[in-house]
Amino acid sequence: MWGKILTTLLIGGLLIAREGGPAFYIVQSDDIGPYNKAVTSFKVSCGGESPVFNLKGNRGDVDKAVSHIRETSPSVLVTVGKLATIALAQKVKDIPLVFGLVLNPPEELVKSGRVAGVSLTIPVGRQLETLLDIIPNVKAVGTLYNPKKSRNEIKELFRIARERGVKVVASRIDEPDDAPRAIRALVGEMDAFLLLPDPTVANKKVFFQLLTFVAQKKIPLWTPSRAFVEAGALVSLAPSYEGIGEQLCRIAKKVAQGTPLSEIGVQSPDVFELTFNLKTAEQLNLNTLPLAAAKYCVKARCKINVF
Repeated sequence: MWGKILTTLLIGGLLIAREGGPAFYIVQSDDIGPYNKAVTSFKVSCGGESPVFNLKGNRGDVDKAVSHIRETSPSVLVTVGKLATIALAQKVKDIPLVFGLVLNPPEELVKSGRVAGVSLTIPVGRQLETLLDIIPNVKAVGTLYNPKKSRNEIKELFRIARERGVKVVASRIDEPDDAPRAIRALVGEMDAFLLLPDPTVANKKVFFQLLTFVAQKKIPLWTPSRAFVEAGALVSLAPSYEGIGEQLCRIAKKVAQGTPLSEIGVQSPDVFELTFNLKTAEQLNLNTLPLAAAKYCVKARCKINVF
């Protein structure tokens, strides 16, 4: 009687779909583990058959994705990874876009009001709060920062540190080659070192210099990525990729139900993974860390990984 189905019923509510089209269409930047986990989790959480176009890292396939999007006419476009997000935000401006797994999304895109989504970083304030909750007797924290890349993060770090009565020993670094000088400039007592999610410092070249530094100081190195823990850092607090997929589903449903993108904005991940290196913990005599981490994750809804 209606000619074409105009609505799609999904778990959690009635989603208004474009005429004849799916509620959601997913464009994935590449065929890698984190993206695959998020996409699978999204599809499981949202139900239904959401089409997926995998760019597999090929920018040349963006126009093919756009053509297929036009053919299917979804209610909400979901992008996973930076390549898909930036390209589709530029080429498809008449369909609401929800993105995930983008490290440091461009500020102009975030402020445009044309997108909503989930970032790939956990706020530095949350990083510091968690560090202080599970590592005992930390009174001073060291860090390196690039004011061009992490101006807001360093301000947040100092603010939370003041609230918790903790000192921050910070040194400026402008590029990775500047690491030896920046590390030498870290003057003062430190009980831990917090690696910011800043590409100037969160890279292989700088990381291994910091690993040597903290080993000499005999202090824990707290990082934003599990990969650093696998390489010898004590601990990381990082997003759960499956959790981001679930969160994207919830956001996409809200958008399909009519919530403005600007009202949702860009959210921080709400499900975490706490990963620690048991060998490093033993070397630092932090034998209580596993128990402290377990207690923290009970109340903070996070998963624990141990190496």
